[in-house]
Amino acid sequence: MTKILKKSPVRIGAIVLLVVLVAVGGYFVLENNNLFGKQQQELTMEQKAEAFTLWYSKMEEHKADMEANWKRAEEIMSLYGQGQMSQYRAYVELGNIGEKFKKISSAIGKNDPSKKMSQEDRAMLNEAMRRLGKAAHTFGGTVLGAAEIVDIGKGRGNPDDFAPVGLLVQQSKEDLQEYETIIITMKGRCGLGGANSGSAPAVSAIDPAKARESEEFLNQGLKLYEQGNYREAVAGFDKAIAANPANFKIYTAKGIALCFEGDYKGGFEQIQKTLAMNPGYVPAYYDMAMAYKLQNNYDQSLYWFEKTIQGDPENTWSYYGIATIHADRGNAQEALKYLKKAIELDEGVKVVARQQEHFARMRSLPEFQALTR
Repeated sequence: MTKILKKSPVRIGAIVLLVVLVAVGGYFVLENNNLFGKQQQELTMEQKAEAFTLWYSKMEEHKADMEANWKRAEEIMSLYGQGQMSQYRAYVELGNIGEKFKKISSAIGKNDPSKKMSQEDRAMLNEAMRRLGKAAHTFGGTVLGAAEIVDIGKGRGNPDDFAPVGLLVQQSKEDLQEYETIIITMKGRCGLGGANSGSAPAVSAIDPAKARESEEFLNQGLKLYEQGNYREAVAGFDKAIAANPANFKIYTAKGIALCFEGDYKGGFEQIQKTLAMNPGYVPAYYDMAMAYKLQNNYDQSLYWFEKTIQGDPENTWSYYGIATIHADRGNAQEALKYLKKAIELDEGVKVVARQQEHFARMRSLPEFQALTR
């Protein structure tokens, strides 16, 4: 009995060590794809690009939200400085925007990259996410700082009072630049085209016959969309995607059709997919503007309409879209300014403006009547 007891601790220790080794080994097999199976478990380039695109689309939506809110903050500071906005209203609006930035910063941190991606890729995306979140946080502090400047009665007629704001803005812009640098690197690692290349994912070569088939289905879908047959259009776009998934133009077309069907979440994801594949594709900017407009999110809609115009200065319906938003808000002079530009580009806008309810309250205005005659 004594001999057994003397040997038991050794045996027990060996058993415990063996169990620990098995458990640890099992953990690495499950979590890290052990050395024997790692190569088989790695994502293909297409899967990697898809995982990145889903993450990137969310980041870009947060970034657009940041840019729209900052632009509004700049407008408020300018209006207040010129005496065109009361101290109380400027203080309240700047305070509200500052709180929005806090929420954006918090939301950014909740979008972890896919665990299926490599540790190195995840580390890069986490750093990009940190930079973007930091920029939002700094913008929020900047706007709240501006609100305090207004609260103590400074900034009216003296732009230098807002000078401290500029220093913080520069910090935010530096973080945004770091974010963009990482994104460019990740696009290369995922086989995606650069910001202005207009290229689709660099995956397997596309069969020319399939590419033509995809374009045919896309054109059929666009015709159905223009006729208001959104559900049928989506079905056509799905066929186009099946024929050539690398055709970035399809996703935004499908996205806006889904939005008109009421599926905003699915619609935004599709539009963002196009922007992830080709961030310089202007029609996707317009679709984003319309998607936000359908939800009455006018600030974001204005941002994307203006971004469309930057890429395509003769985009008639972006000017018209901005005009309708100002009309709905009761800002007749701004509405007339943008409506005039739209009509200069396309006389057919006159008929649409006379018919749509956006301008119902303006139809008695002599300026509107002269413009649409």
